Amino acid sequence: MTTRQGQSAALTWALTVGLVFFMADLVGAWCAIGALFPPSLPGFALIAVVAALEITLIALVGLALGWIIPQRLWPRLRHRGSALALFLFAVSVAVGGYLARHDRTPPPLPPPPPLTLASPTDTLIVLIDTLRADTTYGPARDFPLAPALRRFAEHALIFDDAESAAGWTIPSVATLLTGLHPETLYSARRFLPEWAPTLAERLRAAGYRTEAVVDNALLERRNGFAQGFDTWHQRSAYRFAFSLPGFRLLPMVAREWLREVLPTTSEGAPGVTDAALTIINTPHERPLFLYVHYMDVHQPFAHTDTEGPEANTVPYASWVAASLRANPGTTPSAEANALFRHRYEGELHTLDNQLGRLLEAWAVRFGSRGIALVTADHGEEFMEHGGFGHGQSLYRELVHVPLLLQLPDRIRTAIAPGTHLTAPVGLVDITPTLLEATGVGLEPGADGVRIQGLSLLPWLRGETAAPTRGVFASQSHFGKRIYRYREGDWVHITTFPRKSEPFDALFDLSADPGELHDHRVQRADVVSDLMTRSEPLMRLQEAERDPRPVTNGESLDGLKALGYVQ
Repeated sequence: MTTRQGQSAALTWALTVGLVFFMADLVGAWCAIGALFPPSLPGFALIAVVAALEITLIALVGLALGWIIPQRLWPRLRHRGSALALFLFAVSVAVGGYLARHDRTPPPLPPPPPLTLASPTDTLIVLIDTLRADTTYGPARDFPLAPALRRFAEHALIFDDAESAAGWTIPSVATLLTGLHPETLYSARRFLPEWAPTLAERLRAAGYRTEAVVDNALLERRNGFAQGFDTWHQRSAYRFAFSLPGFRLLPMVAREWLREVLPTTSEGAPGVTDAALTIINTPHERPLFLYVHYMDVHQPFAHTDTEGPEANTVPYASWVAASLRANPGTTPSAEANALFRHRYEGELHTLDNQLGRLLEAWAVRFGSRGIALVTADHGEEFMEHGGFGHGQSLYRELVHVPLLLQLPDRIRTAIAPGTHLTAPVGLVDITPTLLEATGVGLEPGADGVRIQGLSLLPWLRGETAAPTRGVFASQSHFGKRIYRYREGDWVHITTFPRKSEPFDALFDLSADPGELHDHRVQRADVVSDLMTRSEPLMRLQEAERDPRPVTNGESLDGLKALGYVQ
């Protein structure tokens, strides 16, 4: 056999092995997490990219082997016994692929207990990922980009000063669903720990039907966020592709560029809304708790109708956006920043139609008997403090989120629907407020975990004054820890970078709502007072952490897939 024939034989075998490996691994992935993949042309295109990459790399190895393996051995590789070896190889890859991924589907929940509540209340939480309060409300507080939300707000209480618990999804949503601060949910920097009871678990224990439609691939079942949910609808072709070995061989910037040009990270609002409407319109004997998480306003802004006139000022907008996400801490040009801000606002305007479908269907099904809440997990930076995106700071543009709450007629409030409330509240207050509103109550269950948030119902019913306690936010992300503590109009932020000295800042929201002017030097007395009052509260949060540390290295996959960890 000549050298050319040896290379040809090696290439043929390499292509065969590459194709068999890809197909077998794909079968294993499909059996384990196939429900994660929504059938769509962009999704199949992404899988085709992975197939081409894996097969090409293995073919190159085959060419190299054609030079290395002695030519006399190649005829043996064409022996019919090699077909059996190839079959066993395929079975091994498929089984290994399944076993490596099957843990993302937890065992089914036991049957729920009988309903014992006197006045069960169907409850809806709508979370719009990455949505800023100022973008939602507008300067005149008239929801200029979201007429459907404006109609909803006419019958809701509007919290103008709600703050998130963190500047990115995992710790923020963990706090929202548990009523516990991120410092207590210490592992929520990566996942929601099993010991922390969720709102869904508490409601299900009271006899509720608990359903979720979630479009953020970070909130996977195996990351703990599906605790207590009877169903967990989640679709992401990008996250499915990321589980394939070949995709991880791509450089980060290439993966981010594929996110830009192929809208596969999330399912998109139409599919999310359709799934939610199916749940709403399905008759059931038990009361419903439904959690719907939209991803459209999050980068890469793949669902907006138009990019606007600014698009021409950035010739390679998709590549610019991909580079920014692949390199946290880098910043866009003024022209690129204007484009991305325009696309961001366009996403809300486009999403609003689907929000209208969902909220109207809920109103038709449950009328004034149900609870409906709309909020966000965090906001987005557009260079207000030199940053872009989210997860890197805790300034106002990241923690100030919309919060709208419709209560049932049976809960008499002293505040008329449509009122804008100005008292500071936190997302940590959502779980206790809903537990009291549904009649489940705030007492610790068998787990003994004490809710740290505050029920807002006594204030809304006129039984107590507006809350005045401090509002916390904290996170450990992108190599730095950040703590934010607010009392009234004073905000103190302390940042601990990984490789430099810590620094802090003090802002007065009454005169500086954008937190642009640091008063820590002029008002050292205020800094001292805030630190003195926040320190025991921080110690309490740390003391209430579960004593059994939990680790979940596999949850890093989701973070890497969406660019949060490299």
